[in-house]
Amino acid sequence: GRTPISMAYTLASGPDAGPAIAPQHCVTKVELSVCGSNLLDRDVASKSDPFCVLFHDVGGNWVE
Repeated sequence: GRTPISMAYTLASGPDAGPAIAPQHCVTKVELSVCGSNLLDRDVASKSDPFCVLFHDVGGNWVE
């Protein structure tokens, strides 16, 4: 089965954004679903184990 992924982010900064919100305060909760089909088997010795990597912005840096 599929496993839902949940994440939260804070309000954007800017002249009209209002006061800063600390990262622990959830502003919007987003659920992402990722699936793949008909993926090529690129592993020579065994069955491939495809995976998805999610990057998010933390202080101007993209992290997994």
